[in-house]
Amino acid sequence: MKYKLLTSLLLFSLFTFGQTDPGLKPFPAKPFIEVTGTASKEVTPDRIVISITLTDKIIDKQEYNIQRQEEELKKVLIADKIDLDLLSLSDVNSEILTQKKKDIGFEVKKIYTLQLSSADQVSKITTELQNLNIKETSIIRLEHSKIDSLRKEVRIAAIKVAKEKAEYLLLSIGEQLDKPIEIREVVEEPYYRDNRTNTMMAVNTTVPNEVDLNTGMNFEKINIKFSYFIKYGIK
Repeated sequence: MKYKLLTSLLLFSLFTFGQTDPGLKPFPAKPFIEVTGTASKEVTPDRIVISITLTDKIIDKQEYNIQRQEEELKKVLIADKIDLDLLSLSDVNSEILTQKKKDIGFEVKKIYTLQLSSADQVSKITTELQNLNIKETSIIRLEHSKIDSLRKEVRIAAIKVAKEKAEYLLLSIGEQLDKPIEIREVVEEPYYRDNRTNTMMAVNTTVPNEVDLNTGMNFEKINIKFSYFIKYGIK
């Protein structure tokens, strides 16, 4: 009997709780609009980092050891008024030389990196080095000295594009824009298909990883691009 009474009270409570006050109106959902704004900017790199590899070599019966090449390299930079602080030693290593499956000695390599500021400067320096039989050069990195401020500029532009888009779309239906409800940066990755594995792989096509200066320079501009998703309320 107690069990039945308890069950009846519980059901009555649930029924009472579930009743809606007829005086209360359902809360209307606030109307909104969702837009995406994109902005981009291309800039010419002003920091061009090249790699210079020095090895002992014999050309036309003349010996070009690493020390001699280092001296010639620094003379070229001084003559072209390039600060020697922009030249740095990044690696020293040695490889075992093998001939007919026999080890015949070691080859020592010194790899320097040099920071330059323009394509013309790179072309001039590398041509002078090649004339000195220093031909193992390549571009390993393209940068811009104001990349942080440029990214900020493009981000702001993308936000403004999104707002402008939302405003003229609402204007076409006689509505006005309210405050943003959500702002989110959209991350986009370029992809290519790898036919060997039939999978999609992300690649960065903005800056080449390495350019062989012996086959000609092919500088690409740095492409700065940002997109923002924004959800605005409607007044």
